[in-house]
Amino acid sequence: MSRRIDLSPAVAAASHRRRGRASPAVVVALAFAAALAGCGGASEERAPPARAWTDPGEKTVGAWTLYYNAYPAADLEPAMAQAYGITPRARGALVSVALTRAGDPRAATDANVEIAARSLIGQAREVQTRRVEREGVVSWLGELDVGEREQLVFTVRASVPDAAAPIVAEFRREFHGGE
Repeated sequence: MSRRIDLSPAVAAASHRRRGRASPAVVVALAFAAALAGCGGASEERAPPARAWTDPGEKTVGAWTLYYNAYPAADLEPAMAQAYGITPRARGALVSVALTRAGDPRAATDANVEIAARSLIGQAREVQTRRVEREGVVSWLGELDVGEREQLVFTVRASVPDAAAPIVAEFRREFHGGE
């Protein structure tokens, strides 16, 4: 006749007390109970989704307002990509930056903008930044490669002629690179 093994922790503990030593069933039952306790039981709970990174997309210092955003290069409309000399690609990202003074988009002609990016562990990423001028309005575009589900921290530093210090904005974005 085969012996049934009850793996419940109460039966395993009682068995251990009676014999004074741990039987294989006790060891298995206790290990199983510990494993269940360590992972929160047998429930089907899932980790909450990652929180969305939110920021205003602009920063105002004095009369100057710095506007910024980062998005997948593949999301750019083909006509817009062609107008700015950008090749949309699955594993590429764009950072766009614009400056206005008192609402005037033409006031930033003498500004200097730097765009930096780093991973969440601090690894610097190369951002190729260029100044773009169309119809008297200056903006800046940064291009970089991104990985699948990669979160990056961007720092935009704009030096404007009449400000004592640069305008600095930091923001995060997550990219889903695709194939």
